[in-house]
Amino acid sequence: MTERAVVQKAITPAMSDAIYRSSYERIAGYAVPAAALDGITDIPGLIDAHALRFPGSPFHDGSTHLDVVRFPAESNLNIERAIGGRNADEAHRNGGAFIEHAPFNGTGFVQANGAAIPLYWVPTHRPPVGSELWRYSGSGDPEFRARYGGAARGWEFREALEQSRPRHGRDLSRYTGGLASVAGQVYMADLVDDAVEIVTTDPAAPAVFDAPQHGVRAARIPTDAVESYFELDVRAEFDGIEFRLTGQRSDDHLGPVLEGTSLTHNVQILEALGLTKIDAGVYEADLPYSLLDTARTEQVQLPGWPGT
Repeated sequence: MTERAVVQKAITPAMSDAIYRSSYERIAGYAVPAAALDGITDIPGLIDAHALRFPGSPFHDGSTHLDVVRFPAESNLNIERAIGGRNADEAHRNGGAFIEHAPFNGTGFVQANGAAIPLYWVPTHRPPVGSELWRYSGSGDPEFRARYGGAARGWEFREALEQSRPRHGRDLSRYTGGLASVAGQVYMADLVDDAVEIVTTDPAAPAVFDAPQHGVRAARIPTDAVESYFELDVRAEFDGIEFRLTGQRSDDHLGPVLEGTSLTHNVQILEALGLTKIDAGVYEADLPYSLLDTARTEQVQLPGWPGT
């Protein structure tokens, strides 16, 4: 899959609501090439094309709408083909690591409208700048709802929707997107055109940053002012499961905890351990903060990024 390709991921009603009400800023799970869905606009067809008939699915043929996020398949997302089976034997025969509920068939394809549509899996990541949120209502073309403006702006909805949107904060994490080192300080960041946009939540940040918006201050700087641009890939093992760390927060009872998404793709094991399923193929857990002491951290830089 090339970086110019656009993939499309269906999002649950709960996740769509979280994007609107609290600017939820992560994508993860199964996705398909957007171009492969041309002409499929009815809800049952979209459910089939996105492989959404899994146990406990919130999607059904009578749904009034179905929301999707479209985003470029950038190489830093580490998108992989979803190959495996419904049990270990099938996965072994197909040469893949995914063990998943039906309708997953392990071939790396979804069958819909008489066509085989490639199926991919996306690890948890901040949406790429320019990602779009669309709504299918069962007939006709989908409706554009929002665009992701990066760490600097978050999700920006169409004017009428934005005006009625509740006041909200931001859900940003250093573990799930770009970082830029500027004058010895590291900021969450995005590459935007020929510049880098950096953000901070520090009210005492330098005057180069804009006034706060939803608790976040942003600045646009030239790429030659960036010492290095990179992402963090932080992994830890817990209960025999490999996790990618996606955030950290303070729990009222436990104190600081880590948030992690499983990189083990065996639903039989993950569900037996009681991990939280937030979407098909996406299982999360709160992890002990002490795992940072033994976590494996890789600083990822791709060719062409500032500092490479």
